[in-house]
Amino acid sequence: RLLAQAVIDRDTEKWEKDFDARPPVADAARARWLAQAGDKYRDPEQIRTTEIVYSLSRHSVDDARRMAEDARKRIQAGGDMTAIAKAESDDPAAATTGGKLDWKSPGDFGDAGLSRAAGLLKDTGQVSRPIVTQDAVVLLRLDAKRPGAMKPFDDVKAAMIRDMRREYVETMRTQKMAAIRDDPSIVVNQPAVDALVVRI
Repeated sequence: RLLAQAVIDRDTEKWEKDFDARPPVADAARARWLAQAGDKYRDPEQIRTTEIVYSLSRHSVDDARRMAEDARKRIQAGGDMTAIAKAESDDPAAATTGGKLDWKSPGDFGDAGLSRAAGLLKDTGQVSRPIVTQDAVVLLRLDAKRPGAMKPFDDVKAAMIRDMRREYVETMRTQKMAAIRDDPSIVVNQPAVDALVVRI
């Protein structure tokens, strides 16, 4: 095992250089980028929402939930959520923004409950049920969505080549370990191993 590790350590730098010397690594990275189906090299979907916040420092949970449910009914009946946010939200910014938030991914709401609720909003104009967080009860309305998109190749090129180099080296390491393990000419020198054992 020690011999195998020594050989692997010696060869790792060589494999990295071999990878870098392969013909157009950047072209291979671009091909992988074009074929990516996963999220690793994608910007996530983003949504734009309006919120009304009922702070738990100003209201009990029950009162805040009741106020949020009342506001939700008024909005669903055609009420202007922006006007309601300006009049009722405990978020100081709502007085000028009407509760409108910037674009963000559903996972970036800073609270697990809010992020989960934001991710469940599917249709433009849909209003969440009251969401109880640590600090407030919140209503969210989905105003717009924009789909996720592949990150520009130049932004991810270095990371992709680094990932590909690591995968190449790992493949070579696995093959080398298997070759050493299966080589019948390699035998354990048991007397030499026994001589290394410290006897007490």
